[in-house]
Amino acid sequence: MVDSCEQRPRLKGITLALFMLLIATLISCIIAFFTSGWVLESSFRHGLWEQCWISLPTLGYFIATQVFMSLALTGIVTGIILMALYLFHHSVDKNRILFGLVIDTFVTFALMLIAIIVFGVKVGSYASWSYGIAVVSTVLCLASAILAVVKLARS
Repeated sequence: MVDSCEQRPRLKGITLALFMLLIATLISCIIAFFTSGWVLESSFRHGLWEQCWISLPTLGYFIATQVFMSLALTGIVTGIILMALYLFHHSVDKNRILFGLVIDTFVTFALMLIAIIVFGVKVGSYASWSYGIAVVSTVLCLASAILAVVKLARS
């Protein structure tokens, strides 16, 4: 007779690290997403959703960054949902969930990378702390994607 505890994935080792990285990615992305420190300059400051300046035209790179970061935040939330399914829903194929998580985290990483590159190239040395947190979130997302691949390979 197989113990039902052996059938569920336990929150330890790579699974724990993956879960913690996904949570850290989500928290850092939310902080970057909603704060107004993407650019700090003497005449203005702005985040993704708040600008404090006098009448500048809408900039294409800025809109692109908003779109890519919005899609990335959606991807991170999707990754958390997939991880929750992996941990708590016992009637699904765990390898399919992990495969979906691998795809989700790599796509999310690509979206975040595009956003920070586009924004960083256009803003240059005026990028500030919220942008830095977005970069950290991107690195955490890549680490999550790599750990998801390792977990899938071991299962």
